[in-house]
Amino acid sequence: MPRWNSSRGLMGVEIPELGVPIKGKVRDCWIINKNGIDYRVMVTTDRQSAYDRLICTVPGKGQVLNMLSAYWFDKTKALVANHMVEVPHPNVLIAREAKETLGCAEKIYGQKFNKHFYLS
Repeated sequence: MPRWNSSRGLMGVEIPELGVPIKGKVRDCWIINKNGIDYRVMVTTDRQSAYDRLICTVPGKGQVLNMLSAYWFDKTKALVANHMVEVPHPNVLIAREAKETLGCAEKIYGQKFNKHFYLS
């Protein structure tokens, strides 16, 4: 059940059937497997942060961000392939899970990285 009300916005989502979410600054994500294919379920919340600190929620922010992303993924899909599969709710985007490509970074930088390493 979402921890949500119209005056405070969507702070986070709990979906017991999917387990504990991977929480980011704005999105709560789950990785699911359907017919041998991994998908990422992303719920865009109304969380607002500054300097890596949660400061408030902005009601409707998650829906605007998610629908804006979905609009451009749809408009540019003929130009470049993307990960979007469907948008079953204004706050939810289901995408194909990306494959790790750090083997390439290992060849370029000559060192091994763990899966949580991000190139900046």
